[in-house]
Amino acid sequence: GNLKSGFLILPEDVEIELYPNRFIPESYISVESVRMSIYKNLFTVSSEKDLDNILCGLVDRFGGAPSSLINLINESRLRLHAARVGVNSVLRRGCGVVCSVGSRDHVFYASSLIAYAERFFEGKKIVYHVLPSDLSNLSLCVHFTEKLDIYSIFSHFFDKFSALQKNN
Repeated sequence: GNLKSGFLILPEDVEIELYPNRFIPESYISVESVRMSIYKNLFTVSSEKDLDNILCGLVDRFGGAPSSLINLINESRLRLHAARVGVNSVLRRGCGVVCSVGSRDHVFYASSLIAYAERFFEGKKIVYHVLPSDLSNLSLCVHFTEKLDIYSIFSHFFDKFSALQKNN
């Protein structure tokens, strides 16, 4: 069911691993306790406005954010999108990016996710396939070319699927 926050699952229960470089460099923030506090804030954030505030505060205090920090913030942002539609994880793996959904209340959810994925990814000419798994999980493996922006594509996919769910 829906949590009061509008999420199907808690954002901190969603695992996101898109970028190989996703960290706060010591050269950007030298004090370890400050870096750890920011990691905690990024992991427990519950709105995109809070993420924007964190980023603005960092830029004001430490200067322009390095790409590894932007990657971390994008993963935090995607965690919020994924939690809204009930996606448990989005992980870069050898074959592609694996998007997994835990068991939902009924078969309609899984079938509507697969049907939407077919329209969305095929419309963008992105190759994907459903991975074999047990009955409690549904996983899609999405194959991206190097030049595609994975964050933007999944963010758009989750937003559109969320809108579709609200209409049904």
